[in-house]
Amino acid sequence: MRNVLSRTATEGTVLARRHVRPFRRAYLIRDDDYAGLLRVIERACQVWGGVGDLIVPVAAGGSVSDLYRTLLLRSELDYLTVVVPDTKSQAWQQRCRELGEAMRLPTGRGEEIPVLMIAGARDAESLRTVTVTGTPAGDPWELVYSVMLGRLPQRPDEDLLAYSRAHDDLQFSDVLALERQTPDSLGVDDLLARCRQVTPVGLSRMSLTPRPVWVGTNGVDGWLQEAGAAARDLGRNVYVLCEHRSVADAALLWNLRAMHGWSHIVPIGLPVPRTPAGELDIAEAQARIEAVARQPFWVTGAAPMMVLTSTTLPNEDLEVVGRALPHRPVYALSPSDVLVPTPAPLARSSSMPLTFAAGRALAQTLTEDDREVLVW
Repeated sequence: MRNVLSRTATEGTVLARRHVRPFRRAYLIRDDDYAGLLRVIERACQVWGGVGDLIVPVAAGGSVSDLYRTLLLRSELDYLTVVVPDTKSQAWQQRCRELGEAMRLPTGRGEEIPVLMIAGARDAESLRTVTVTGTPAGDPWELVYSVMLGRLPQRPDEDLLAYSRAHDDLQFSDVLALERQTPDSLGVDDLLARCRQVTPVGLSRMSLTPRPVWVGTNGVDGWLQEAGAAARDLGRNVYVLCEHRSVADAALLWNLRAMHGWSHIVPIGLPVPRTPAGELDIAEAQARIEAVARQPFWVTGAAPMMVLTSTTLPNEDLEVVGRALPHRPVYALSPSDVLVPTPAPLARSSSMPLTFAAGRALAQTLTEDDREVLVW
């Protein structure tokens, strides 16, 4: 492939690579609205490419951190969706709408293609069983399981049913082979095993190709101050320590996985363990991280070098945990060091030859395979 953007009109045949992607949105959610977070995850898993959407925590006063303001401005987004909390705040919703206007991003859902349309167009016997994992409400692992594996309700949302022109009582089990499970014991080993199954997150990625962030060879020792250098150099081997019911930690983990295409077990989230006195349990945190790091590369996609990050734990605590991890380089970094703006990581990618004459060529928007996948 060669660069066709030049002063000379292109002639002859070149290889063009294209990416057909779903609409991409950012969900604006109150940073204390944990129930709303779980609803967003359920929604994203019902929509084709929904796991490529961003989740943006917004303070009760309507302010957004500089990290997420940069992501909103520099990511490839189509819409902002305001998640209304159970305790409705008109002022907060108005502030979110003003944020969208300031960034020239419309608020609304935009066009969404339900995954049941794509799944329903296939022979059910050719699809693998989707494992939907339930967790007890309030369990410390609920947040991590929800983000890593996804959630799926019994029935699609009403507007998705209407868009699909499906009958009102349609359930996902009518279209997909589903198995709903509730683990006897939640933990690292169980989570790793379930990450290798077909999950609701995987359902949303159906027929999409990851486009992970580019990984280069930038320095991470402080001498190179380029924005995003650490994220690109250390890649996806990130461990997010998540406080119980923290919307900010869940958003960080979700967005990191969306950035890297959801194709590996890392980035991974782990609950912050606490002692009976409420202090950080260093030994248990180390044990959980090591349980992941001991897995072979082909299981996790992780490299020996690792990053610890969190929106709720101070860097001092992360450094203490990192020092307790033997025989591996560990970096304790802030979210702004590991979460960088990126184009939509999920798309239907393909290559095609284009024949140029006097700088012009005609290309089909969709291939026949695209039309079959999208039921067009």
